[in-house]
Amino acid sequence: SVIIPAYNQAAYLPGAIRSVLGQTFRDFEIIVVDDGSTDETPEVMRSFGEAIRPVRQENQGLAGARNTGLRLASAPLVALLDSDDEWLPGYLEHMVALAGERPRESIFYCSVVYMDAEGRSLPQLPDAAVLPAGEMYPALLRHNFLVPSTILMRRTSVEDAGGFDPEFRRLQDWELWLRMLQSGYRFGGLPDRLVRYRVHPSRLSADPSAGQQAARRMA
Repeated sequence: SVIIPAYNQAAYLPGAIRSVLGQTFRDFEIIVVDDGSTDETPEVMRSFGEAIRPVRQENQGLAGARNTGLRLASAPLVALLDSDDEWLPGYLEHMVALAGERPRESIFYCSVVYMDAEGRSLPQLPDAAVLPAGEMYPALLRHNFLVPSTILMRRTSVEDAGGFDPEFRRLQDWELWLRMLQSGYRFGGLPDRLVRYRVHPSRLSADPSAGQQAARRMA
């Protein structure tokens, strides 16, 4: 089950959905959660017809939108994709295979290719750290290096952990990963760059002051 939360990203949402429809792995459903958008997001969703499962709700933030998708998901594996990011065609094939090879792990991630608002490649940061189980928590505590659009999760593990905390309008993913690591859930990663991560001014992470406040609250 692919969960795409969307809030006023009508310009980028078609690219995100098309990147899922273009996957080499074909056994999936796409749940698009319109989190109270005021732009053309509803029209974009309608244009994809039965290829997606559209849901509209009052604005609850990313945590609330992702939790809605989790409640509606029917598959044992759930993948997150932000509406302004895109997957490369082999993302699901590689990540589902990784989950099959590692039954004791619950959260899976990979590396990204950074792009700008127009989709042009940017200077790239190092690959995401693929760490042994005992090193994951202290490393993630220092720095949130997991990009949500790279995440594939075992649905029951995330549900048992309580899902995303809607009290966090920002960093809700980081808070959940740390909470799950504290509870003993294991994470597994690939160094492969399978996701295109868009850097643009309207992205939540583009506001460093608000990010610092959220990080202090989480700590």
